[in-house]
Amino acid sequence: MEMTEQYELLSKRGWNDTTLAGYLAHIEALDHAIGTVLDTLDRLELSENTIVVYTSDHGEMMLSHGRGGKRVPYEESIRIPFLLRWPKEIKAGQEVKAPFGTIDVVPTLLNLAGLEQLSNLNGYDFSATVTKGAKPPVKSQPIMHIQKSNASHGDKHPSEKFRGIRTERYTYAVKESGPWILFDNKKDPYQLNNIIDEKKKVSAKLDAQMRNWLREYDDPF
Repeated sequence: MEMTEQYELLSKRGWNDTTLAGYLAHIEALDHAIGTVLDTLDRLELSENTIVVYTSDHGEMMLSHGRGGKRVPYEESIRIPFLLRWPKEIKAGQEVKAPFGTIDVVPTLLNLAGLEQLSNLNGYDFSATVTKGAKPPVKSQPIMHIQKSNASHGDKHPSEKFRGIRTERYTYAVKESGPWILFDNKKDPYQLNNIIDEKKKVSAKLDAQMRNWLREYDDPF
């Protein structure tokens, strides 16, 4: 890797070429393991009516924007895969562009499996969206770094506490001190141009949507 100032800083925290190579090796090993599971389902003739999900709880900055780890509203951190295979009901190769959150996984899988929804669940059921192409139940997802005290490094963790929203096009977030970022992910997919000070009307609209999410989940941020 090129020894930029940012990389040099992160290398002092334990990042180096060996670390990155190991990370990528783990990903390749995981690919092989998933392949083994899928091949076994095929061999046992269980694939047709078995729901297989591949996803993750968070991404990894891996030095993008000069940062490591997660807990930030950039795509590398918040945008994770959600791959769903169920040959009996879902046509291969479909792509659902609607924002889908981790909080929606359980209600969606419950309905796909023909089980009753639980009354105490948050999140939304996207089962009709993935099986029938129905309109998604929501058009945005809340994003957040909730607190630091119970996580690694505690209150000294350098990542900012924030709340935000990810729509199909935009990423918007505020810190405790006020507005923070606005990215147009259609025009700026690598999120290199923060337009928070330029697009006041867009920011205001997204802020209102974000506040609706906060009220829905009783979040006093």
